Amino acid sequence: MKETPKAAQAFLQYCLLGHDRSLAKLAVTWKLPNGKLAANLRQLETWSAQHSWQLRVTEYDKDRIEKQRINQEDAIRLMNERHAIIGATQQERAIEQIEDLIAAKKFGSQAAVQLLKLATDLERLARMPEKAQAKQDEQQPVEPQHGLYIANYDYATQEELDTIQHIQDAINKRKEESEQGKIVPMRRTG
Repeated sequence: MKETPKAAQAFLQYCLLGHDRSLAKLAVTWKLPNGKLAANLRQLETWSAQHSWQLRVTEYDKDRIEKQRINQEDAIRLMNERHAIIGATQQERAIEQIEDLIAAKKFGSQAAVQLLKLATDLERLARMPEKAQAKQDEQQPVEPQHGLYIANYDYATQEELDTIQHIQDAINKRKEESEQGKIVPMRRTG
């Protein structure tokens, strides 16, 4: 038996109810433009049995889920393309800033270096295959070395970055002096 237009409309309304759909719910929610109920439960049950609604609605749900998956993959691909472009352009910007700081002999700021690192990380992540991205996301935080943690400077202020740079410069100077035999390396206690 061929499905009538009204039965086909009922099936469409049934599909649109979503995962918590039921024929009973359709019977009380599907109304005609004049506000009257479009069909009673017994009629809906008959159409459902005659036209394999349960099988068809399962296919409808699978198709909908597949379309959502494809749309999500497309959105992720487009986002990754945008991030790769941002990463590449910010790398150029960071390199220009680093060159300007070197030329001005003011390379004490970590801001440009941090921008370069973030930009290259962003581009690398954006150009990674999805499986590698998922694996990257699962990586554990860096373990402490000699009781020190590698810091994440993403939220540091410029003043804090300058302080860190000053400390790093002092450590590098002591290391250099130690290598030249001018001082003995400091030993941490505790």
